[in-house]
Formats: sequence, C-alpha cells, structure tokens
Amino acid sequence: MLSNQTSDLLHSLTTTQSAEDVFSIAKTYLDDQGLTHSIYLFVDGGNRDVRHWTSLPQYWVDHYRDRNYARVDPFFRYCCNSFLPVHTGPDYLADHDFLTKVERNFIVEASETGFRSGFSAPVRLRSNGAFGGWNFGGPLRRREFDRFLREHGERLALAAFCFHEHLQRHDVTASARPSGPHLTPRERECLLWLAKGIRTDGIADKLGLANVTVEFHLRNARRKLKAATREHCLVKAFLLGEIEP
Repeated sequence: MLSNQTSDLLHSLTTTQSAEDVFSIAKTYLDDQGLTHSIYLFVDGGNRDVRHWTSLPQYWVDHYRDRNYARVDPFFRYCCNSFLPVHTGPDYLADHDFLTKVERNFIVEASETGFRSGFSAPVRLRSNGAFGGWNFGGPLRRREFDRFLREHGERLALAAFCFHEHLQRHDVTASARPSGPHLTPRERECLLWLAKGIRTDGIADKLGLANVTVEFHLRNARRKLKAATREHCLVKAFLLGEIEP
C-alpha cells in the first residue's frame, strides 16, 4: 500500500513549515501525476469558513469567489457523504442525473479551465461537522481517466490524507496529538504489514492470527488515532511516530 512515491511524499511533507509549503508540495506531486486541475475544499465545523486552494487558473479562483460559487459547488453536497470516490467533471455528467441545472452549468463552466475528468478524495465526512477533501482532476478524457484511476486511485486517496493531516498540523487550532493511549505492539505490527500492501488475510497468515483478530487490532488503531479509514490511520500513525515509513 505504501509505495516509494508515497513514502517520499511523507518525508517531503515533514519538512514543511506552513500550509503554503504543503500546497506547494501538493501541486508538484499532483502535476507529476497529470492531475493539473486539483482543488482542496474544507469547511470549518465551527464558523463555517471554507479553506480553498486550487491549481486552477487565478482568473477562475477570482470568478469562483466573486460569484460565491461555494453555494452551488456540488462537491459540498455530494462528495463528502462517503469515502468512496465520486467521479467529477463534465465527462461524467451523464452519470449524475441528480444534479440541478445550476450545478451542471457550474461544472460545464469550470471545464473551460481544462478540467475534464476527476474524482473526489474526501478526508472528513459531512456527518462530522467539519468536512471536506480534494477534487483531483485534469484534461484526460473519461476512458483514459478511468484507466488512470484504476491504477493510481488508492495511492492518491492516501496522498489526500497526507496533505490534509499536514495542513491540520500547521493550523494553530489543531492539537499536536490525539488524546488517548498509544498503539499496542500488535496494532503497530498490523499497520506495518498494511503499509506494505498486505491485506487482512495476508496479515493474519504472517502473524498466526485469525482474520477477525487482525480486524480487531486495525479497528482499535483507527479508534485510538481518530482515523476515518485505514489509509487515514496509516498517515496519522506515520505523522505521530507510531510506525516508521
């Protein structure tokens, strides 16, 4: 699961001193993947402020703000209800007949920047108060993008959590470490095998445990680190020094 690219990304992010540094690394990383039209949107659960960053042209950023497009951006309504990716961009409009006319017009207008196909990578769901994530996209046609996503989607979902956790680390309101006990040696062991791309049944074989026991340890690790998914748990474990990449 933890590729050399992801390991290098984690090491690079540890050197950042500000949110601007994180976004700079994110842009370089995503551009290298061909995801030249990416967006980060995160809504603060308390004051409802929206943190917004994008690699789209500045004229579109200004236009988005001037028109208050956060009101109609379908990302907020449809892409943060589940950790499953949602296809985005005009090439996938035919799949989303639930979109309103205003929302569809917004997507078509945004495509003038070159955003053709993309997918959502949420980092926190709407049910948690604060919510948001990434919309990774670019100029690829749908068929090419589907092939790209099958090959790289899991790694990019993990990268989304990497970026977000480091942005939170630079937020003055973010705590340095979640409260609660450290991981147990067995929980760390399960996470280390998970980081190597081994699934539950493989981890069980290597450790001589039942599948249900491995699931128990991974679930406990997620609970202690307050992680939404296994990928999120791995990122937080690396950042907090519970395991080494």
